Amino acid sequence: MREIIVLSTTDTMELAQRIASALVEANEAACVSIIRDPLHLSMEGRVCDEGEVLLIIKSSRQGSKQ
Repeated sequence: MREIIVLSTTDTMELAQRIASALVEANEAACVSIIRDPLHLSMEGRVCDEGEVLLIIKSSRQGSKQ
């Protein structure tokens, strides 16, 4: 099995929690970490703080089903 990490963002914590729950319940992800309001740099070098939620999805190429 080949493990993978998928990074995805959304604009609300509620949506992030729904996505994480759906992925784990469907055995498509082993676990999902949610990070609220990460700071990031724009391509112009500015720090952006536009309410973003980061999901770190840990899975495998075949999903976490075994």
